[in-house]
Amino acid sequence: MTPTPATSSVAAATGVLLDGVELPFTDGETLVQASVRAGRAIPHLCWHEGLGPHASCRLCIVRVDGRMSAACATRAAAGQVVESEVPDLQARRRALLQMLFVEGNHFCPSCEKSGACHLQGTAYDAGMLGPHWEEFYPSREVDASHPDVLLDRNRCILCGLCVRASREIDGKGVFEIGGHGIGAHLVVNSPDGRLGGSTLSLDDLAARAAAWLQGQGVARGDTVALWLVNRLDWLVLHLALARLGAAVMTVNTRYRGAEVAYLLERSRPRLLVLQLHFRKIDFAAVLRDVDPASAASVQQVVVVDAGADGAAGARVLPATLLHKPTRRFDLHSLPAVAPPVAGMSPDDRAILFTTSGTTSGPKLVVHTQRTVSLHVQHIARAMGYHADGVRLLAALPFAGTFGYVSMLAALAAGRPVVVAHTFDAAEAARLLVAHRITHCFGSDEMFEALLAHAPDPQAVPAYPLLRVCGFAAFRAGAAVVAEACIRRGMPLAGLYGSSEVHALFAMQGLDRPLSERLEGGGTPVNPDAAIRVRDAETGALLPVGGTGLLEFHAPSNFTGYLANPEATARAIDADGWFSSGDIGHLRADGSFVYLTRAGDAIRLGGYLTAPAEIEEVITAQPGVAAAQVVAVDLDGKARAVAFAIAAPGAAPDTAAVLQAVRDRLAAYKVPARLWWVDAFPVVLSANGTKIQRTRLRDMAQARLAAE
Repeated sequence: MTPTPATSSVAAATGVLLDGVELPFTDGETLVQASVRAGRAIPHLCWHEGLGPHASCRLCIVRVDGRMSAACATRAAAGQVVESEVPDLQARRRALLQMLFVEGNHFCPSCEKSGACHLQGTAYDAGMLGPHWEEFYPSREVDASHPDVLLDRNRCILCGLCVRASREIDGKGVFEIGGHGIGAHLVVNSPDGRLGGSTLSLDDLAARAAAWLQGQGVARGDTVALWLVNRLDWLVLHLALARLGAAVMTVNTRYRGAEVAYLLERSRPRLLVLQLHFRKIDFAAVLRDVDPASAASVQQVVVVDAGADGAAGARVLPATLLHKPTRRFDLHSLPAVAPPVAGMSPDDRAILFTTSGTTSGPKLVVHTQRTVSLHVQHIARAMGYHADGVRLLAALPFAGTFGYVSMLAALAAGRPVVVAHTFDAAEAARLLVAHRITHCFGSDEMFEALLAHAPDPQAVPAYPLLRVCGFAAFRAGAAVVAEACIRRGMPLAGLYGSSEVHALFAMQGLDRPLSERLEGGGTPVNPDAAIRVRDAETGALLPVGGTGLLEFHAPSNFTGYLANPEATARAIDADGWFSSGDIGHLRADGSFVYLTRAGDAIRLGGYLTAPAEIEEVITAQPGVAAAQVVAVDLDGKARAVAFAIAAPGAAPDTAAVLQAVRDRLAAYKVPARLWWVDAFPVVLSANGTKIQRTRLRDMAQARLAAE
């Protein structure tokens, strides 16, 4: 019996009444679009955001004001009464899904996509927990002729998404549906009917994004600042810029106004690309603290996640940000024509990273397309990315060299990358299992959290499929954490890297004795890399075992600091050797051990940070004469603490000073404690009076212990 729609609430509804609950919508949205955006998705298989509705799967059939309609093709209207999760419609969906499963070869328990499959999830939600009819077991072709894409027709349900995507987005029309009824099948439009002979290319999206960038005036030699969490837009824009010979300026999403202003002023980007919100981050609000003068080079502020101009569900953008006009960037509405690739060079700038120095502002490290591509190919070889079944979990930010090169190396090897927007231990643990992850890189703190969230708190190994876990020690006591992970079967080994030589420059062998395996450093991934150690006082080169300043020579080293020839000359000698400012020693087998930083830089929140940057903000506050910042281990994390001297006769407000730091800098740079002292411990030397930071750290630990 057909249920009678409830019409009593229609007059009061300003949205759609979906299963008795009001569903908001924007003009032009279909019922499926509105339901997906609201987190109450009407079941569907053949609909995808950015593609025109097709209504071929019939799974999204709903009852609108008593009449059957395809939700993907029905515009939402105020006052509509829509029934979806009702017994008769659920039974129809379940029957459709049961037929789809027996018509194909869907071996869910052994499928590598199990747990991450839209078809499987939809069937489960519809109450289908097993086969209903006898399986057909059809003979379906697997087409492995394309270098990048495997076409497995066993999984095909003829939803038509690939047909419409190839027709509507890239205009190539690579796919078609041929035949009728039970004989319907996917056809490849190529001379031999094989995917390898078609015009399908994974480079299409980046090529079309390059055309869009050209339309915004971006050209060879330009820079574009990307202020985004890990997401597809970040990668597509980076590859598109590389096609044009332009570079990315990476911007940490945790930066505050002063830090963003500094990077914009130094890197002089043509565009600033951002998302308006991510979780608790309001990027537009941060920009209100940026001096517009620092963004003089910026022509437009480009916003992702806003939809295409005029599209259903497109968000309203502020007309300006930073006093610059705003522009939308939407992956689904890029130009169909790609620009020609010409006039570029492997020595064009590809990406700029920040690094800490002795001044408050970081230097900008320049890497070219040559240095990046060489390094990631060596990572892929050395880390075993070319082996069967490799999958990487990318939970580190692409805005830093650690997350960037590990991700790009997997792509260089043609291996899947599972991307997390940011690191969340519980979610990362789930992804490790669900996606059968084999490779993961991070800090000791990250791996400690992953161990705590392992599915079975006693199982060894904790994550059976992991093959390589490279870790960087950012806290005191990291070795203890790493040993605990190794005891639970996690294949951890120490790493070495920097913005200048790239992250994953070297890694300790998993077959080394435990004490050596946990040390920073290791064997360089590039067999052409050379390492030497120089005495910090005499300048003499040291033999194996001698402790001194580490120097590196490799084809993948950075080319210099942007617009800072003096700093470049101090860091790179005439023969191309980079003086790292790190202390370590060589082993007899050609590997090396990293011990500590020679300078004063500290690790906070996983990022190398100059204490002077925090000290400058504190000292700038009323009544503060001087400040010093050191890092301590507090509650298992590296945290900044500060000592300050008040100006004569002044009594600064501690809370106000810390709030000033919080307003200007990233949260991880805000000191956990601020103590007022009469003087700093110092030592006199031939080169002048120097503050003893080691004693400051000891003082901080003693004060914390007394709390």
